[in-house]
Amino acid sequence: MADKKRFTSSRKLDHLRICAEEAVECGDAGFGDVRLAHNALPECDMRSIDLSVRFLDHTLKSPLFISAMTGGHPKTRDTNARLARIAERFDLGMGVGSQRAALEDKSLADTFLGCPR
Repeated sequence: MADKKRFTSSRKLDHLRICAEEAVECGDAGFGDVRLAHNALPECDMRSIDLSVRFLDHTLKSPLFISAMTGGHPKTRDTNARLARIAERFDLGMGVGSQRAALEDKSLADTFLGCPR
């Protein structure tokens, strides 16, 4: 079981390392066939547009979420803390991804929250 815990935790760190150090390919989202007609809104007061949304009994400034898979290794704590501060500053939601590493090893739970030890 200890080897399984170490493997899960090291894979979580690999997620960050791979994105930072390797060429990561992305797929095609399928928008190549979509064409948007230009329709300027000069008469619109952009300050009056409200993008806020209610989600899980919280009001967010927009329906954008920071999606993360960074928790699960002691070295990922700072990354999640930074992402959490950004989400809080801009009133955005934040996902933490799979929490399997924390379920296998309770000492890793705070790596998903970005909280200091």
